[in-house]
Amino acid sequence: MFKLLLLSVVTAAAARDDFGATFIMRVFDDCQKTDGIFLCLKKKGILFFDRAARMESIPLIDGVEVIRTSDEEIHPISENEIEATLPRNLADKDGALTDMLWDRVAAFANSRTIQFSLPKITGRELNQGVEEGRNICMFLKKTFKET
Repeated sequence: MFKLLLLSVVTAAAARDDFGATFIMRVFDDCQKTDGIFLCLKKKGILFFDRAARMESIPLIDGVEVIRTSDEEIHPISENEIEATLPRNLADKDGALTDMLWDRVAAFANSRTIQFSLPKITGRELNQGVEEGRNICMFLKKTFKET
């Protein structure tokens, strides 16, 4: 579970140049200052997926975006609200955070689709690419016939 959370944060951080390693280090530094690093990381993961679920689209790389496909209203949650709903017992708190995190991940995944956009290309550029491909094929045919 922790690996999924970490992978999600790293993927999002890598997708945005201004977000990057600074964000990951800040989250990790914040959580190291608390009593329970894993509990803190789970809370941060819940908040991350909460914010991500409210975004219309999340660009990953050029031509690839995660698009919201559901119009379901998502109510934002704060760290204080998360803390207020948690039980006092450490084991119960961990279980409740795990359940909340999985619920947020599922809600995010169920409301999204990945969209691939092909690059804009003109007919002239397309024709030029086809001609270059033909020239390469002709070269390869000629080369292999001679050997």
